[in-house]
Amino acid sequence: YGVFLYPNSNWNQPELYFDGLGVDHTSGVIGSFVTTTSPTSRDIVRLYKRYVMPKSTWLPSSLSDVAQLWDVFGLPHLVAMDNGAEFISNATTIMLLMSGVVILRIPPRRGDLKGTVERCINTVESRYIHHMPGYIPKVAVGLNPKYSKVRERAKSAARLTVQEYEHQLAQHIIEYNHEKHPHLKIPRIHVYRNGLEMAPPLLLTGQIQQRLTFALTCEVKLTREGVEVETLRFNSEDLHAAYRSYSGTVVVKLDPDDVR
Repeated sequence: YGVFLYPNSNWNQPELYFDGLGVDHTSGVIGSFVTTTSPTSRDIVRLYKRYVMPKSTWLPSSLSDVAQLWDVFGLPHLVAMDNGAEFISNATTIMLLMSGVVILRIPPRRGDLKGTVERCINTVESRYIHHMPGYIPKVAVGLNPKYSKVRERAKSAARLTVQEYEHQLAQHIIEYNHEKHPHLKIPRIHVYRNGLEMAPPLLLTGQIQQRLTFALTCEVKLTREGVEVETLRFNSEDLHAAYRSYSGTVVVKLDPDDVR
């Protein structure tokens, strides 16, 4: 599904955004989300970082009550992903390997192996997102002229900014996490918390380790002007000194949250 949103209150035209969810397989709780116009490895890094870190580190202060109830954090033992370009990128793989995670690639055309996350997405869509202004179903996303009027109506109905939408989505996630697990008949968040007694959560230690792990790893050419990563140019005294003695490519770490 997609939702037409305004990037901020000063924007005149809404743009089409998509959600990404990080879901715990055993308990079914949602551990993180991202909202983006075009999913890339940058969004996967942010999604994983938001899953691992305590929610108070990235949720706005106005959602402090949500952060207290959303106590899903810590390094997972295994991460299962499909074969989308943003998932199999070097930046995503390096990030997961640096945090000691086992990577499980789901074979192509095996949707039956993604039942937990697919059911979660369908529930969130039908119960919460479907009623929001600007929503369009998956079938209408794209350029198919058959659904052009559906897209036009959704675009004209858009009212929310990205920030307003994310505030509502975070509150809906708390509601979803506190609903009963379909098989265990206790709240999903209780299933997750009970599991912590057997496997306490682990976190990366130190700000430098966090910034190195949750970063995009890019190999770029070093020039007199420094380096250029994703249309952004960086330079420093160290890079300039390296350029004077070395001509070639360098490996750059870019924290997605450093650039807005």
